Amino acid sequence: MQLFRRLLPGSLPEIEAEALVRDRLVAVALPPSSHYPEALRRVGARDVLLIQRSGPKDGARAGDHAVIAYEGAKSAHNSNCSVVLLHGPATTAAMLAKMLARVDTLLLPLGPALALALP
Repeated sequence: MQLFRRLLPGSLPEIEAEALVRDRLVAVALPPSSHYPEALRRVGARDVLLIQRSGPKDGARAGDHAVIAYEGAKSAHNSNCSVVLLHGPATTAAMLAKMLARVDTLLLPLGPALALALP
C-alpha cells in the first residue's frame, strides 16, 4: 500500500506505509475519519492513540485503540507515541521544538490546498 503518491514528477518519494508505522505506537491528532485505527493496524501499527475533541480527558480504550481529549498543540507531544499524524489545528504542534525532538516520525497530510501551493 502506498501512503504517499507522487504529486509532481520527482517532488516526493513514494513511501510504504508499513515502513513508517510497523510495530510502532502511532498518535493521530484530530483525525477527519474514525477509520484510522483499523487502517493503521492493517499496516502494522502496534497501537493507535486518537486525540479527539470529544475524547475523555483521562484517556480510555475504545476497542482496538486508545482515545484521549485534544487540549491544544501539546496534546500530541504528551503522548508516548513515536509516530504522530497531525490534522487541522493540531498541525501547530509541528512548530514545537519539543515535538520535533521527541518523535521519530512526524506526518502532516498534504491536503488539496497545500498541494496546489507547491511550486
